[in-house]
Amino acid sequence: MAATTQNTRLAVQAPAVGQVMVLTAVPGQDFILEGAFDQAEVRMDGGNVVFNFADGGQVVLDFTDLGDAQAPNVVMPDGTILDMQEFLAALGESEIEPAAGPEGGADGSGGVGEYRDDAGNLIAGVDRLGGLDPREFTSITVESLEADDLIEEADAAPPIPTPSIPTPPVLGPVVTQVEESSLDEGEVQWPGSNDGGTADSTSGAIPFTPGPGGEDQLFIRGVDEDVDVTGGGIVHGQYGTLVVTQNPDGTYSYEYTLDGNIDHPVPEENGGGDGRFDDDSLPDVFVMQVVNNGAIIATSSLTVNVLDDGPVIDVVPEASLSLRTEDSYLPGGSNEQPTNTDTASAGGVFQVVFGADGPKLVQYNGEYSEGGDPSLEYSFGELDGVDSGLKDMLTGESILLYTDENGNVIGRVESLGNEDATFTLTINEYGVVTLEQLRPIMHEAPDGVEGGLDEVQILTAEELVVNIRATDGDDDSASESFSLGGLIEFGDDVVTAVHDRGHVDFSQDYEIRYAISNVLFLVDVNGEEQAFKIDDYENLFNEMKDPDNPQGFVAWVEAQTGGTITAYYIKAGQVFYDSDGNVIDPELEGLGGYLAGNGNTFGGSNVQILQPTLDNHDPDAVDSGFEGGIGSGNVLDNDDGSADGIWVNGVSNDGGETWQEISEGGVVTIEGAYGTLTLYSNGEYGYTLNDSAPQGAEDVFSYQVRDGDGDQSLAMLTIEIALETMLTSNVDIA
Repeated sequence: MAATTQNTRLAVQAPAVGQVMVLTAVPGQDFILEGAFDQAEVRMDGGNVVFNFADGGQVVLDFTDLGDAQAPNVVMPDGTILDMQEFLAALGESEIEPAAGPEGGADGSGGVGEYRDDAGNLIAGVDRLGGLDPREFTSITVESLEADDLIEEADAAPPIPTPSIPTPPVLGPVVTQVEESSLDEGEVQWPGSNDGGTADSTSGAIPFTPGPGGEDQLFIRGVDEDVDVTGGGIVHGQYGTLVVTQNPDGTYSYEYTLDGNIDHPVPEENGGGDGRFDDDSLPDVFVMQVVNNGAIIATSSLTVNVLDDGPVIDVVPEASLSLRTEDSYLPGGSNEQPTNTDTASAGGVFQVVFGADGPKLVQYNGEYSEGGDPSLEYSFGELDGVDSGLKDMLTGESILLYTDENGNVIGRVESLGNEDATFTLTINEYGVVTLEQLRPIMHEAPDGVEGGLDEVQILTAEELVVNIRATDGDDDSASESFSLGGLIEFGDDVVTAVHDRGHVDFSQDYEIRYAISNVLFLVDVNGEEQAFKIDDYENLFNEMKDPDNPQGFVAWVEAQTGGTITAYYIKAGQVFYDSDGNVIDPELEGLGGYLAGNGNTFGGSNVQILQPTLDNHDPDAVDSGFEGGIGSGNVLDNDDGSADGIWVNGVSNDGGETWQEISEGGVVTIEGAYGTLTLYSNGEYGYTLNDSAPQGAEDVFSYQVRDGDGDQSLAMLTIEIALETMLTSNVDIA
């Protein structure tokens, strides 16, 4: 016997005298036959099972609209549950008890006219179909019964009179659908992916035609009761509300509105491949019955299939996501920074609508709350050696893209491992992408100009993508991708040469040549040296005080005791030097105020005027020796270097008209105006002064620096020539 597996049961009573009841089979609804059906004659009529009662009543079970659906079970009056195959088979068994034919002592009794035994023989005069033996029956299909000519009445049995059958009521099935995606914001917690659509409701006609008696009532079963909707009414279903209206012409119409989202049990990925999530649907079934005088005379169903909604992801065209780092921020760069990173959010690139089921929620401390994981998941696509379109500065090799075991993107050259990456890309659970540059990028169009042709290098690999996966409340999910190709830039670093000044010190000895004229006398008066001159040479004193007059002069002084004569060479307008090269007095104020015509202002005993008798010519300073004149330094000390490297690659002594190239690691020597410059590619230099260099002169050179990818910059090196000491020698004129 079959176990009942149906959802509902329909109790079928015997019809009134002469009444015809037509019951449409509904999937999932059993027929329960009351005791009076033991007295009925059963026969097949097309796709129907017909029960004929002796008083002219008739019950028709209509199976024609089932299609491939499961046929309902039949529950016999004694409680036996038969599936329809068993029930139909029972009609063909020869040993059904009781067999009230002639052999059973029921000759001439009413009932079925004939019966077929296992051998296919006809048994005439069977009274009626009694209780069924509770045992397994041989399966007989409906088609075999319809095609079996043994179902025809035997010649020996008189035909059963067919009563006049009144027109029964008509109640046809209704199958329709609604879509979760059209649920509106405000009606539910989460709007559908097609918020504002109208597919969350459906309407139409109920194919119901009452019988001619005018006493038929229409009942529709809701979730908790049967509702009489004969004049119209509202029925609450499992997922929505059904409003039934009786129209003025007596016909019926319905409108079904989905109350909210429901949990569909079958997860779909990207809508099953077609972008729609309606492959997963749940039925909201309303059983319809026509009742006449308390008896159910027709039954059918109204089924609303509720289609699932799921996430929808769109790429926002106007959204911007760009990343840029600079070579100059790397260690050794011209703008060295603690880190060389940039970040951007991929979340703004994707527009995610979770749909009516909302985002998947994460359980936390016993409560559910929204979470970035697992409702939204971000990742990079798999990469295994994809060419980035960039080159590594230090090796010159192409940078390839790999995805490591943690899902991060590593940009490196093939000859190096992940630990020597040129740059990395990471993405966190919130979709924030971080670019970190670790080594300089090769820029192959050197110009050294900010904003010039060589300003940036761009990652061009379209295979570098950010993936997003959105999961809704009943585990439907959608995925989308966005390429980072063309959106990641690496700025160049450039060298900047700054003008340099070198310094060369030297000293010279001078021999004093004196003459009768231009003599200035210094005397020691009370421990202080004072000066005077002969009246004849007063104008010379004024010239001497003029700082622009380069002429020097000679002076003699007799010490206060001992009578020693000391000669001095005095550089005009600046300082006094004694015979040891020490400064006597840097100021010349008041020198003329002490002088008298005969030079005896301070007393004859203290001042002695020496009358020179040597050759009569002006004083003259002659170079008699040279000391020092060597300078050194490094022109790169004050230059802005580059993460791409920096070295001196050329030098000129004529403003750049003629260059001497310097190879990396090399050195050159070049003659200047007053000395010789030796310059190395690492910026170190040495300068040797010629012995003819004048005090205060400058020797100027031009030099050029470059970095590893060819950026260049030009500056000047200026050597200052300074005479720091003049030594004088004595000439004994006593």
